[in-house]
Amino acid sequence: MEKQQKNRYTTRLSGLVILLFGFSVSLGAENLELVIQGDRFTQGERISFDLRINEPDPGKVLMAPLVLPSNLTLLSGPFLKPTVWNSGDQQISGTMASYVLRVNNDGVVELGPFIARVGSQEFKSGSRTLYLLKADEAGRRYPLEYSWSLAPGPYYEGQALALSFYIGNLGYLPNLAGVPLDVPGNALLERTPGIAEMEVHQVGGDSLFRVPYDSWILIPLRAGYITLPPTNYVVDELKRTTPALRFEVRSLPLELKQTRAVGTFSYTTELRQKNLNMGGDLILLQELKGTGNFPYLRFPELDFSGFVLLSQDEENDYKPSSQGYQGTKRIITRLTPQRPGTQIVLLPGFVWMTPESERVFTVPAKDVTVTVNAAPAASRLPGDSLELMDWQEALQTQPWTFYQEPWAWLFILPGLLVFAFWAVKSTLSRFLLVVLLPLFLSFSAGEIKEPPEFTQGVNYYKENRFAEAKNSFDKVLQSYPDNPGILYNRALVAFKEGSLFETQQNLRRALRRAQSLPEASALLLKVQTAAGLQDQWSPSPALSPVVFWVIMMLGINVSLVLFGFWINRRKFNVLSLAVGTLVGALASGVVYTNLLDYQEGPAGVIGITLGNLRRVPGEKAENWMTLAGGTSVRILGSNHGFSLIQTGYGLEGWVADREILRTDSSYFSR
Repeated sequence: MEKQQKNRYTTRLSGLVILLFGFSVSLGAENLELVIQGDRFTQGERISFDLRINEPDPGKVLMAPLVLPSNLTLLSGPFLKPTVWNSGDQQISGTMASYVLRVNNDGVVELGPFIARVGSQEFKSGSRTLYLLKADEAGRRYPLEYSWSLAPGPYYEGQALALSFYIGNLGYLPNLAGVPLDVPGNALLERTPGIAEMEVHQVGGDSLFRVPYDSWILIPLRAGYITLPPTNYVVDELKRTTPALRFEVRSLPLELKQTRAVGTFSYTTELRQKNLNMGGDLILLQELKGTGNFPYLRFPELDFSGFVLLSQDEENDYKPSSQGYQGTKRIITRLTPQRPGTQIVLLPGFVWMTPESERVFTVPAKDVTVTVNAAPAASRLPGDSLELMDWQEALQTQPWTFYQEPWAWLFILPGLLVFAFWAVKSTLSRFLLVVLLPLFLSFSAGEIKEPPEFTQGVNYYKENRFAEAKNSFDKVLQSYPDNPGILYNRALVAFKEGSLFETQQNLRRALRRAQSLPEASALLLKVQTAAGLQDQWSPSPALSPVVFWVIMMLGINVSLVLFGFWINRRKFNVLSLAVGTLVGALASGVVYTNLLDYQEGPAGVIGITLGNLRRVPGEKAENWMTLAGGTSVRILGSNHGFSLIQTGYGLEGWVADREILRTDSSYFSR
């Protein structure tokens, strides 16, 4: 019994010894550490690395021979020396063995594991994966890669193909200079930088960029092969040759020969005014949305028997993208009937094909019934029923403008005379008050005779001789440039001539000067509603500057009277009242000045069908947006034939001066 118990103790002790020995071996395996900076090296480069072991005496450390892959060659080592390093919060004393290797060939290799012996114990290090790269002539670790990016085919004639040229393995972002690309003879090419996206790849601890150096939209014009030849190009002083690109272009199906539309679209048609009178407008709206070859496709031809084409406008609201062109294309067609009665109008259909699925989509044409009445159409020009103003009515609309003249300050003369009467108390001041004040109050009396050109303009208008009426009223405006009534008559003549832009110009000039002209306000509202113009600048301020000018003049005169009374009687309450009145008058003057600047600030309307808005002034500057004709604008500045404008909805840009019809009085007084 006692012997069995002794054997049991012996067995347990042996197991504990074996466990402790295994634990010490496992600890020893962690005591040999591989230390190397980086994991990517180029061909011919030298690699230095160290092995650290927890034995402070180098004489007790024996390093086993290195086992290296064929891509690496040992140049020197091992060199053993005592060292100290930190591990967490502890400082460890040990031995470091240093080696130097050389990279022979490129590839991916494992460095390690390595073995070291201390006495009878053996220690083993971990391993490290190394990426050995083939360097280019500039010593780059990652050789530059050139490639074309083109969506997978098949490709069809007329299809908008997004083509990009990429440069890969860039360790930083260089300046993009653009690739010189010749236009193939059987294709259209538009340079469209910015449609391709940059790519970033992580290779170990490095970030590599694949950058689109340039992009284009290419539209093949016929079936066959498109070939882009190799081109020499220099990037970061490295001369490279772009790879050749060659691909096949297929013919379009027969059903697409008319529209030539390739992409993903949605097509709608709308016929407005299905019940109209003779002389009225029939409006057809065709709209195509989606992604595809917008510049190359065609809308089907229209065949409207019994109607006359008045106008056809095309609106393009698309931009380049990585899928071709993306956006909307509209065709607005205006027609007028030739005869009354019920007519059948055929709304055209549309056909397109998606290149990915090679599927053809068709929106069929449809018939719409239109009723044309024999009654004459309502006037297309609002204001035809309004009459011209006669001379007396025009004079009644003339605002007070004398307050802008230098001699307007003579209106403080009554206050000065009363001040002199109270303060100076001389016989001369009383004489001036009695004699000059009545003369001052009556100096503006008089009657303005009607100019003969005004009479001629009215007569020409009644005789429908609108060109002569226009010239006559323009001559009158040379003498009376700020008369709202004459400007209103000029606007009606422009209506009769069908000039929407001149109509708005003269109406806005009139409303900027008139204190009350409801006829012009109503007419301008109708014109803007008919033209679809919204968010326009108000043609006149809410408050008239003359009101505050009158308050300012009254305040100055009253304050002068009170100051004269105070000098005569020496009452403090009169002095305080005089000072308060003068402060109020000066405050009214400040408001008057601001309103005058608002009213007289440079302004105008866009005087062509579509005004080109540029980000910078200049004929060669890109047109980044268009403004509808008749849009009211404020002019913030000018630069060599271009004006910086702002619309009522906050849009700012540069427009050529020739595209603006001015409405500020200061412009016409020069």
